[in-house]
Amino acid sequence: MMNKEPLKENTIPMYMRLSFRIFILLLLFWILTYEVLTWWTASMDESVYSWIMNTFSSNFTEVFIAFTNIWGTYWVIILTLILTSIFAFKKGYRKYAILTLSTPIIIYLLNTIIKNIIQRPRPDILRLISETWYSFPSWHTMHTVALYWLIILLSFYFIKNRSLKRTISIISLLIMLWVATSRIYLWVHYFSDILWWILLSLLYLFIIKHIFFPKKVA
Repeated sequence: MMNKEPLKENTIPMYMRLSFRIFILLLLFWILTYEVLTWWTASMDESVYSWIMNTFSSNFTEVFIAFTNIWGTYWVIILTLILTSIFAFKKGYRKYAILTLSTPIIIYLLNTIIKNIIQRPRPDILRLISETWYSFPSWHTMHTVALYWLIILLSFYFIKNRSLKRTISIISLLIMLWVATSRIYLWVHYFSDILWWILLSLLYLFIIKHIFFPKKVA
């Protein structure tokens, strides 16, 4: 009897998987953007806001204000410079310095363009802090999600200690969640503003992972 060769597992090429993810995210972007423009997200935004207000008491107000102020322009600059300096002076790692330095610049440009196109006014019912400019999408959330997911990617790519990687991931995820929640609680953003930027951040991260992290992250 002839020995049959084991069947090779069919694998989907990376570019096809990346293209499919990008397509799905872009489709979600278009759907959500259309619903924002037509205010179809009003009931969803109101439901999420009511849940947050019922979950967190007024005692959290000062905590949310402090946290959202910490994650401002200065902290973005400091964190970006720290990440950039870690890789800038190591030969062979300078592409990661370019990545960390260019990420907030790309985010700022995207935010500026989209805000001026959509021109969605901010909530004006119970706003607890002063904010100017348009509401959609959330600049704070985009910076938080993109930069902290980038930190998670970098830690999983360069750090071998699993406990340390888990710790960095948990802290980063908690910061992302806390910032996003604070923007809704302080009534300076709708939930749909937050959701849109999370989707766009994921799209951005899929692309940079494909370019800068070609190997599977452990």
